[in-house]
Amino acid sequence: MREIPWRRRVVAVAIAVATAVTGLSLALPGQAAAAMANGTAISSEPLPTSVWTINGADAGKQRRVVYWTRGPQGRPGLSSGAIFLPTTPPPPGGYPVLSWAHGTVGIGNQCAPSIHGPVYRDRDNNYLSHWLRLGYAVVASDYYGLGTYGIDGTGHHPYADAQTPGYNVIDMVRAAHQLMPSVISTRWAAIGQSQGGQASVAAASVAEQYAPDLRFVGSVSTGLTGYFDRLAPYVIGLAPHASLPVPIEDATAYVVFTLAGIQAAYPELNIASYLSPLGNRLMNEANDKCDDQMNAELANVQISKLFAKTPDDPRISAAFAEMQHIPTSGFTKPLFIAEGYFDDTAIYPVTASLVKDMRASGATVNFHGYPTTHDSTMQASLVDSTPFLAGRFAAVP
Repeated sequence: MREIPWRRRVVAVAIAVATAVTGLSLALPGQAAAAMANGTAISSEPLPTSVWTINGADAGKQRRVVYWTRGPQGRPGLSSGAIFLPTTPPPPGGYPVLSWAHGTVGIGNQCAPSIHGPVYRDRDNNYLSHWLRLGYAVVASDYYGLGTYGIDGTGHHPYADAQTPGYNVIDMVRAAHQLMPSVISTRWAAIGQSQGGQASVAAASVAEQYAPDLRFVGSVSTGLTGYFDRLAPYVIGLAPHASLPVPIEDATAYVVFTLAGIQAAYPELNIASYLSPLGNRLMNEANDKCDDQMNAELANVQISKLFAKTPDDPRISAAFAEMQHIPTSGFTKPLFIAEGYFDDTAIYPVTASLVKDMRASGATVNFHGYPTTHDSTMQASLVDSTPFLAGRFAAVP
């Protein structure tokens, strides 16, 4: 019985937010409550090419969508995203679908790719263009809290919570198929880079259980930032003397985003009370700046400077580890994971350890290494990921 008022508040806020974001008229609360199923689209509008377009996409048919999905701690919420279609006619049953999980863009609402465009526009567009030209539809979730202000109107995105974007990636396919059932099929794969690599793995671990109405074929993850949950003792446990056991590019920005994510998902932990004035200022600024801006500002700031004292609440370390956790079991379809030997963000030996644990749990993992950096692995891996996905879709007709 206590769930009903919560759901009513969510519906009311969601309708107000989605109306403000899209400018469209939506259902009344009673009607919306009956249509809150995860993956249900509540609005759709043309996506201007001035915001985002991809070579190989039919620019006249690209859409921006707002849809219901699963938020932090399983609560209902909203996400937005984009739909891109090939220029060729759809095959019988509709285009096979790739659900793109983007890398870190920031945590502010305005950083959503369907509003801002990709932060790393050329990199992402070159990669996605390849798939569109092969006849795949590309659907791209912004993730919960980006582009829709989440459910509480704050715009907080629970950064580093791999599970929530994983669900968002799945529900984006549902929403796209609902809007275009004869054009977009239910056969789909998850593809993602960096933070999106986490999301695509998380989606793969629950895809068939969470969305039996869809036909999942497998996943592709590049620049996968694995086992960051094991950094909790170095970041939280040693604060304000925090340091990492291995150098990670742009690590301070990632920690700031993660702390803000903990604050958004677990406000009762009051993470701000443990931060220095600098740490609090940066955590607040993170809501107004996107990834490229934060990386530039924090290039010379040490993680230890973010803290005034060591968080003595064990729930904080647990929340940090839980949000950074990447599943190593639950996979029912093969995974493709690609990492660069010279990647300073996603460390190859760490990911190799993650893959070893996945395989030990019974997962089929195609693991590839390339002489590349974090950003260049996406393109380099296409020589192997392209036949991988072709084979996976052929195996699930």
